[in-house]
Amino acid sequence: RMQRILLCSYRTPSPFFVSHRETTPFVRNVVIQTNSIWQRNLRSFCSSVKSLLGQANEGDKNAQYALGKIYKEGNSEEDIAKDAQQSFAWFSKAAENGHVGSQHELGLLYVTGRLGEPNYTEAFKWFQKAAEQEFPNSQYNLGLMYYSGIHVTRDLSEAERYYRLAADQEFPAAQCNLGLLYLEYTDHEDAFDRAVSYLSAAARNGVDVAQFHLGGIFQHHFDDIETAVDWYTKAADQNNPYALFTLADMYWKGIGVEKNVSHALEYCHRAVAAGNIEALGLLGTITATGYDDTPPNKQQALEFFKKAANEGSVEAQYHLAEGCLQLDPPDKENGMKWMLIAAENNHPEASYSIGKFAQQEANGNESKLATALDWFTKAAENGLVEAMFEVGYANHHGLGTKQNYDKAHMWYSKAAHKGNAAATSNLGNLYAQGCGVRANLPKAVELFTKASKAGYGDASVNLGILYLQGQIPSGEGSALDWFTLASQQGNADGFFYLGTMFESGIGGVKVDTAQALLWYLEAARLSHPVANYSVGKIYFRGAANVPKDPKKALAFIEASAALGYSKARSVLPFYQLHNHNEPSTSNKE
Repeated sequence: RMQRILLCSYRTPSPFFVSHRETTPFVRNVVIQTNSIWQRNLRSFCSSVKSLLGQANEGDKNAQYALGKIYKEGNSEEDIAKDAQQSFAWFSKAAENGHVGSQHELGLLYVTGRLGEPNYTEAFKWFQKAAEQEFPNSQYNLGLMYYSGIHVTRDLSEAERYYRLAADQEFPAAQCNLGLLYLEYTDHEDAFDRAVSYLSAAARNGVDVAQFHLGGIFQHHFDDIETAVDWYTKAADQNNPYALFTLADMYWKGIGVEKNVSHALEYCHRAVAAGNIEALGLLGTITATGYDDTPPNKQQALEFFKKAANEGSVEAQYHLAEGCLQLDPPDKENGMKWMLIAAENNHPEASYSIGKFAQQEANGNESKLATALDWFTKAAENGLVEAMFEVGYANHHGLGTKQNYDKAHMWYSKAAHKGNAAATSNLGNLYAQGCGVRANLPKAVELFTKASKAGYGDASVNLGILYLQGQIPSGEGSALDWFTLASQQGNADGFFYLGTMFESGIGGVKVDTAQALLWYLEAARLSHPVANYSVGKIYFRGAANVPKDPKKALAFIEASAALGYSKARSVLPFYQLHNHNEPSTSNKE
């Protein structure tokens, strides 16, 4: 998220437009010119007002401006009270006489509502007059108005123009916002280079927001962590809340710096004091994890999360939900409440979690599957790759929606592009089967191979099946190789197909029922329903080096039936009858 300077001096956390006291070369000359009159006359107030009034009434715009400043700011030493109306009156006279500082001051009075309700029409008019005299503060404020659509139609081109006019006069806030504006542009070929140039200028001129964003650019674009930390530190030294939080996170995780929990906590507390609510969430994470000799304190962590969540931190809302659900016993009411709040606030992981809850409860119910898909879609649109896969899968198989291969292909592709191996493999399935795309076996093999190399066992199994069916020429591997790899990747189907090959003697493998049993048992331990059935059959009939064992056979057939395998359910009465007793409750191996 980009932190943007809006409606304020870059050094002032107020909602006001910039004052003309910024120390740019042009403005400094104006301030010196007017302050020399103002300060000289303040030395003797009784004569000063008379003197300034005389000069002002004779049309001296500098004297008029000086009186406006006196009444705007007051002076306790000379017992001069602030008087907005008098200030306005004298600024108006000087502005009408073309005094650029007064024109800008009038714009400030109108835009900040110090005379009543804000009057953006008048503010815009006077900022424009001052901008025409090349006054950078007013040029900057016009840029803000065009960027934010205040009084005028939002126009980024005009915002860029006015920011540039001020930036070219070395106005630091304009340099910063112009840099941030270029970061948003996608239709300017050199926009990124311009962004870096202007942000660098603003950062050198001490703008903490620019220093923070420049740190982000060096970290994420140039992969230069050392320089990034330098800029983050400069911004943090000015108490920039985002930089303080970023450094806290980096020291906690050891990103670019040596992990140092003491530094992380220090920056965390400073960030909280500076108003960064996300830092409260990080305090919660650190507290929940524990550090050094301090043990985890989940209850205190929940308090940090709750405080941040109540102040609007979506990340903390999600972590609070997780924390509640992980209590012993789980606080499901509050957990689901905060998970839903985070999800409605577009937290992708929260949306995904709500989707998974609905999916697990669906049990084939189309309405609940549709609800799950809605949440998965929301998470996917917010960039969560796991959710992209789920949306692709739901459209692929018609779960909670009509089967739609085009959408399945789109979402699988998005997830695959982000490195999701399951989506890559399922995209291969679409090409292998010609679902929504022209059948393309070489493309399918390419995708399966990519997913397999990423450690995805199902893709290895798919390649094994293609070899077993003779759809891939031998010489580049074998079904046995791919099923073995799948088993090494912990895939139940990999174990099962190895068992099938050794039981049936296919794929160039000699029949070896004892070896088949070993592979089936591995798959059965991973709750593979057909493997349990196959183990039951082997124990029932026996084989070389495998003695008959009807009780074991029954146990595995029962396990297969419990896992939903219809064939096991249909033969279960026969196995029970053969054992001449009630259904076995013994545990399988």
